[in-house]
Amino acid sequence: MPVLHLSQDHFKREYGILCHRYFPRQALATPFGGSYCVVGPAEATDPHQHHEGETFYIVRGRGEMAIEGEATALVAAGDVVYLPAHANHELRNLSATEDLAFFSVWWDDGTAQSATLPAHSLIIAAPPTPNGDLHLGHLSGPYVAADIYARYLRSRRVDVRVACGSDDNQSYTATKAVQLGLTPAAVTERFATAIEGTLAGMAVDIDYFLRPTRTPAYGAYVQAFLAQLLASGAVVRQAAPSLWCTPCGMYLYEAHVAGGCPHCQAPTSGNGCEACYRPNDCADLLDPRCVHCQTPATREVRERLYFPLEPHRAVLEAFYADVAMAPHLRALADTLLAGPLPAVSVSHLAGWGIPVPDAPGEVIYEWFEMAAAFLFQAEQVELPQAFTQGEVVQFFGFDNSFFFLTFLPAVLRAHDPAVRLPRALVTNEFYLLEGQKFSTSRRHAIWGDEALAHVPADVLRFGLAWDRPEVAQTSFSLPGFEAVIRRELVDGWEGWLAELDARVDGQPVPALGPLSAAQQAFAARLEGYARELAACYDAADFSPRRAARRLGALVADARDFGQAHAHARHGTALALELAAARQFASLAYPLTPAFATRLALALGDDLTPRWRGQAEPLPAGRQVARLDAGTFAAAFSGIQALANARLARQELS
Repeated sequence: MPVLHLSQDHFKREYGILCHRYFPRQALATPFGGSYCVVGPAEATDPHQHHEGETFYIVRGRGEMAIEGEATALVAAGDVVYLPAHANHELRNLSATEDLAFFSVWWDDGTAQSATLPAHSLIIAAPPTPNGDLHLGHLSGPYVAADIYARYLRSRRVDVRVACGSDDNQSYTATKAVQLGLTPAAVTERFATAIEGTLAGMAVDIDYFLRPTRTPAYGAYVQAFLAQLLASGAVVRQAAPSLWCTPCGMYLYEAHVAGGCPHCQAPTSGNGCEACYRPNDCADLLDPRCVHCQTPATREVRERLYFPLEPHRAVLEAFYADVAMAPHLRALADTLLAGPLPAVSVSHLAGWGIPVPDAPGEVIYEWFEMAAAFLFQAEQVELPQAFTQGEVVQFFGFDNSFFFLTFLPAVLRAHDPAVRLPRALVTNEFYLLEGQKFSTSRRHAIWGDEALAHVPADVLRFGLAWDRPEVAQTSFSLPGFEAVIRRELVDGWEGWLAELDARVDGQPVPALGPLSAAQQAFAARLEGYARELAACYDAADFSPRRAARRLGALVADARDFGQAHAHARHGTALALELAAARQFASLAYPLTPAFATRLALALGDDLTPRWRGQAEPLPAGRQVARLDAGTFAAAFSGIQALANARLARQELS
């Protein structure tokens, strides 16, 4: 029987008073913390708050309890005080000669948010261009990643909204329309619908998916946004060189023009370089030519709207100092700030896009439009407070870094100096297919709907997370994908659960008794995995790649523990291993939601697993269902079918 004794040697000063912590400790796996506390004569605790709920049991003396938002109360021996999570509180000893003593018990049951979690979170995934469906390269980037982060926050009971949409007004939509012999509107309708279907199939839950061509109010919103910045002088009209194709009779920008980057000389399209990620103004391209007829472009001076960035340098410097971002992105920020910041064209002389009011033949640049889209989406998901009270987190591919890093923050702050800029910018590098870029024209791609027709979403999500291009380019191959799924999910996850299921063998959940030293160490390691995975899922150091590996480490550890205790004569080891499975369901949920939900239900828990920072025992006597459903093992025939389908398509082409 564990009996803990009060010892003067173990008192430490915490929150301004003397405290003797009893729980948690390695010898006892308790779902709460506990401390014996003494407030000296005429002393008081420091006013403080924390993310756990807490209860004070007054055992000696009398005092005055102050809790934020409530009237002060007198307390004495025998009283119990409940303190909600995040409530600022203070306990003062009213006696000048006697101590006030109390026992504090605190807990985090998953409903309390940690101090690092926001109250509200608006997650924005970069809008895909509706000139084709999403392939695995797209899905490995912002979309599954944004869903992983959202599911993590929801499991921590954060108020979350995810916004995305189709980038209908992109010039790449217009060029695709020419290739297909369709109107740009028809192209956006066809592919934006396909994109929504693929995202849903990948279990990417989006609260609001903006369809600009289907949303009449949106165009007027963007025009009003532009008008406000024109009136303030942040956007100016000026004459500047522009590119034209005489045979095609058209203005050339972005997808319509190609040439050499003026910064690094690499081949690029207009307005942005995928090699050095710096912007261009099209007219400064080296040897520009029309992509439709390959004729060298001519230059003419025309008036357009511009947003000069240099006046917003101080805003950007302050933003870069606070925002969480990858080292590669921070290096780009340093490069951009090292020289003069450019003026960015916010209108183009084209026929596809939202018209600039009172300027016939001129449309609003879609990247400027995107700043307005963020605010519009926040209103649609009824979470505008994310821009003032919570957090905004943006997920995007590194090729679009200049706009998310520099242009959009400056435009948003010019529109409203009080707007909250993103807490984190989460990027991904290019994901290759068998060492080469995904290419629609060369049929070198695996499309999302094609993969989902053969392989479950959880399996694809895990495989894409395993080698997600977080800091450098990575490459997908079907043999490599199959090997990872076999090793990690089939032999690993399902292998452990099958062994655990055999150990349960239909018996009710045993009670958790006192833990041995080895069991205490295992319980402590489970808490460590939860902390590590929370760090992987957090936007500040977001890494599904690391999360997939830490989940595998937890499984290997739990499997070793189960095998080591397989012949134990009492049920404590089995109860603790079942608690590990319960915790594993919660930790795997952001990455593999369908699997985690099935496991939680098999263990008798809620449909949506909540975050568990430690192994919480199942109620003794509960009957659990079969734990190894074999879903991952069944995926292998699907992976082979996907390989065969791709081979047949390549042979046909």
